[in-house]
Amino acid sequence: MLYLSGKDLAAQRRRKGMTQAELATAAGIGRHAVGYWEGKRQVDGSAWAVKRMAAVLGPLLPDLGLTKQDRIAQLTGGVSVDFPVIYRVRIMTPRRPACAAKTRKGTPCTWKAEPGKARCKLHGGRSTGAKTEEGRERIAEAQRRRWARWRAERSE
Repeated sequence: MLYLSGKDLAAQRRRKGMTQAELATAAGIGRHAVGYWEGKRQVDGSAWAVKRMAAVLGPLLPDLGLTKQDRIAQLTGGVSVDFPVIYRVRIMTPRRPACAAKTRKGTPCTWKAEPGKARCKLHGGRSTGAKTEEGRERIAEAQRRRWARWRAERSE
């Protein structure tokens, strides 16, 4: 199975003598979409914009002048791989867990947590905390009042 890379797409566009802007205009898509797909390691042939570019450029085929080792190096980002046959290379990124903060309805939040955090952007995942001493003191005082109110309600 051969894969089309963004470099192959760019090479095919250049062979037609087109700039990214000219291809975008001819395909009826944005120039940034052309740049996006040309920057991808692996191009999804079923994507809407790619189908539009294929209609202008003709059938999108990978550069068959590359050797198998060159193709593997291109797909793996230059990392040496000793596989007899390579079907698919997929770079795995760590999954972001669901936020799971309690919503106003009482159900858990299903948004993804911010990278490296446990909460989504709506529930404090982007918060970096107070920066000044005055801000830290204001937060501490608010917490003291909140806990005092909670203790008073509990003792009643």
